[in-house]
Amino acid sequence: MGGAAAALAVAAQAGRRAAAWVRSPPVPPVPCPVGSWLAGELPEAIGTAMSALDPQDCDGRSPDGVLVEGAGGVDAETMSTLSAVPCVVPEAVWLTPDQQARSWP
Repeated sequence: MGGAAAALAVAAQAGRRAAAWVRSPPVPPVPCPVGSWLAGELPEAIGTAMSALDPQDCDGRSPDGVLVEGAGGVDAETMSTLSAVPCVVPEAVWLTPDQQARSWP
């Protein structure tokens, strides 16, 4: 396995550990959409993003010097889920501030 492949494998494993950790905080006392999102969609998006990393899809410059945004190999739906974290995690009022901070990917 080459260096890049090994680094991507380590990143994917880190993503699986992060997703497991995000699933581990306490559940809300009453079921709610935020609790379901934290237990399901967010950890799934973290695992998907970290497993899909592609160094060839990073930001760069075109031959004429124009900045070209890359997504790092992560699809738009996964990026959308991850970008919702700052808006959704603060609504998890049953979590301590430390648990909320650690839930951010």
